Amino acid sequence: MIIEKLFQKYRKTEPTSLFVLKNFVLILLLIALLGYTWLIIWGIYNDNPIIQNSLAEETYIPAPYILLTATQKTNISCHFVNVSGAHDCNEYVFPYINDAGKTGVVETYSEYFVKEDLKFSTTTNNGISFLEFKIYLNDTSFNLSDSKSAPLIFLVLQDLDYSKQRRTLLSNQLPTYSQLPKSLAGLNLHALASFYSYKAKIKRRRKEIMLPSWENFLGFSSKLESIPYLTSTLETFPLLNDSSEFPTLTLLTKIEIDVQSFIVQVEIDKRTKTVINSLGLIGGAWGFAATIYAMFFGKF
Repeated sequence: MIIEKLFQKYRKTEPTSLFVLKNFVLILLLIALLGYTWLIIWGIYNDNPIIQNSLAEETYIPAPYILLTATQKTNISCHFVNVSGAHDCNEYVFPYINDAGKTGVVETYSEYFVKEDLKFSTTTNNGISFLEFKIYLNDTSFNLSDSKSAPLIFLVLQDLDYSKQRRTLLSNQLPTYSQLPKSLAGLNLHALASFYSYKAKIKRRRKEIMLPSWENFLGFSSKLESIPYLTSTLETFPLLNDSSEFPTLTLLTKIEIDVQSFIVQVEIDKRTKTVINSLGLIGGAWGFAATIYAMFFGKF
C-alpha cells in the first residue's frame, strides 16, 4: 500500500532521483487523501438534515389549548357540541396570570381553556363537532360608541400535546438548526375585532426533529423528537344576536373552532451524509490515488 511504500528500503538498482520522486509523489497523495477524508468528516459533522414530507391520517385530534386575551374585562361562555347536543364547558376555562399591567405595558385580561380528554374524532359518536366561545364585555363604564377604543381580543391556539412538552423541549439540547419551538409561539396568534363572529379551522402537523447523537452521524439509527403542532385559518362572519347566558352584558365576539382535516403532514429529518454513506467515497479516493501511482511507477 501507499503507506508501506514510504517505509520501504532504498533499492540500489533504481536511481536515487527516481526513489526520491516516488516518495515525494506518495507523500503528496497521502496528504491529499487525508485532506479529502477530513473534508468528508467535517461535512458529516456540519450537515443539516433534509426534510422528508409524508401524509398520515389520524383518527382524532385533541381539543387545543386556547388562550383568550382582551383589552377589557370580559366574561367567557364555553360550549362544545357532540352527537348528543350542546354541553357547557365553562368549568374548563381558567384565569391566566398576567403581569403586563405591572410592567408598564397596556393591561390585559386573559383566560385559557384546557380539557385533556376532549377531542375531535373521525367517528361522530366518539368526539366533538366543534368548540364555541362567546366573549362578553364585563365593564359597564366602557364607552362602546367610541370605535377608536373598541376592545381588542387575541386568540392563541396550541396543540395540547405540544403544550405538555413545551418546557421540556426548550430546556433540552435540541439541534442548533431547529428554531421550531420558538417560532410556534406566534404561529396561531390571531387578533380579533369586536362585533364579529369567527370560525377557526385547525389542522395538525408533526415535526420529527433529529436529536444530536453519534448513532445519527454513523447512520445506524435516527433518534427523533416528535413535535405535534397546529396550523389554523380564520373565517369572518357578521355577529348575530342570540340567546345569552349574560343578558345584561354586551356580546363582543363569538368564536367557533373545528377541524379542517384529519390528514396530518409529517416532516421527518433525514441525514444525507453519514459515516456509512461516506465510506465508499473514501475508499474510492484511496483507489484512485493507487491507480495514479501505478500509472507512473508501476505496481506496488
